[in-house]
Amino acid sequence: MPDAATSPSAATSASAAPADSSAVATAPIAPAQSLRTFVALGDSLSAWAFAPGTRQPSKTGSWPTLLSSTDGNLKLLHNAGVPGNTTAQMLARFKRDVLSYHPDMLLILGGTNDVGYGVAVSTTVGNIRRIVESAKAHGIEVVLLTIPPNNDISTSKLSRLRQTNRALIQLGRAEGITVVDVYAALASASGRLPAAYAAADHLHLTRRGEAVLAAAVYAQLTRPATKIAR
Repeated sequence: MPDAATSPSAATSASAAPADSSAVATAPIAPAQSLRTFVALGDSLSAWAFAPGTRQPSKTGSWPTLLSSTDGNLKLLHNAGVPGNTTAQMLARFKRDVLSYHPDMLLILGGTNDVGYGVAVSTTVGNIRRIVESAKAHGIEVVLLTIPPNNDISTSKLSRLRQTNRALIQLGRAEGITVVDVYAALASASGRLPAAYAAADHLHLTRRGEAVLAAAVYAQLTRPATKIAR
């Protein structure tokens, strides 16, 4: 299938609204009137994109890059996606990979490897909470993304992934930060990745999937501010 979507704006029509939008913590950032810089902290789902049918990763087409290129007032300072990282490893390099760049905004996408390694949900959420609190203490706006679906996962681990996402949404509500439910934007009715979004390894995203993810983030960043659902 052609990899037609190459930017957040091109992918907007392909992304789905969250199944339960009332569950998503919303403290949207107003559309930027001046340059806003950001760092994307995560794992290979932030570092890489895949052309359809290939197992060869590419940095071209990753969602942080697409987000930066879609709006002149958003500038990616550093793609801090490190393949294989757990949330504990993301936390350990927070100072080096986030604070040293002095961003206005931090976008966090982690937890896929925690689920794969059987890390307790409370541990995953605790690690991300510490990242969020540290960023806020330094005056950095935080945007938290839920864990995307993948097709290389058992039924029991899919249940854990969904449980983690529910906990991340609750964390966002408690911290008063923007949460983007990219799981809902990407998942099929069965909770898996549609073929157009799934890379050949069944875990990562095609460039089209990355574009849908970037579109979901951009839509949340630029929507009118609303009260946080409680």
